[in-house]
Amino acid sequence: MKKASRIFWGLGLITAAVFLVLSQMHLITAEISVWSALIGILCVALLISSIADRSFGGIFFSLGLAWLTFAEMLGLPRASFWSVAGIVILLTSGFNMLFPHKSRKCGNRDRREYGEHDYSKYQKTSEGEEDGFVTCANSFGALAKYVDTANFKGGRFQNSFGELKVYLDQAGTTQETVTVEVSNSFGQTTLYVPREWKVMQDISVFAGSVEEGPCNGESRVTCYLKGSVSFGEIEIVYV
Repeated sequence: MKKASRIFWGLGLITAAVFLVLSQMHLITAEISVWSALIGILCVALLISSIADRSFGGIFFSLGLAWLTFAEMLGLPRASFWSVAGIVILLTSGFNMLFPHKSRKCGNRDRREYGEHDYSKYQKTSEGEEDGFVTCANSFGALAKYVDTANFKGGRFQNSFGELKVYLDQAGTTQETVTVEVSNSFGQTTLYVPREWKVMQDISVFAGSVEEGPCNGESRVTCYLKGSVSFGEIEIVYV
């Protein structure tokens, strides 16, 4: 099964590369965008390989991603990212309960092939601060970052396949402008910003959303919030 999975993934990636080459040569005049086509190819490759590996998570994830990307084309009702994510999680959990995978022995160890896992071991984080510039990255887990530097000048915060909370409400600054860059994909990032700051938000969105609460910043500090969100959500909370 693992060999079949590698074959399907290899063919899928090669097909995606060929599609890119042909589209750049204007030999393909499709009505869908290049990126949508690539997502479709990867969804098919993931679906087939997941069926071969009997991975319910991969099966429902690929179907959910296809729903979000091609809802209008397939005549499906539009749904929010979190609605689809909830459906995928519930279906995956339900099918894993109904059809549990048996553990099998390997040598002297009892290896559980599809049993319970400690997913925290897959989490990757990195944090840094230099001259008032704060960085933080999180993936495959949950992380809370508290910024309490006395002279905050800016920051870069990245989150993928996880949840990141950044607290800027205790940050002091002598600057009139600060720039915060946020990159979020397949997860949720929440920024807690001082309510007295003036925030200029310029975040590009693809298959995601940016939620921002009311704010009437009256201080001299202007925060330029830049970045991108794809298949997830960025929430701005003023405190």
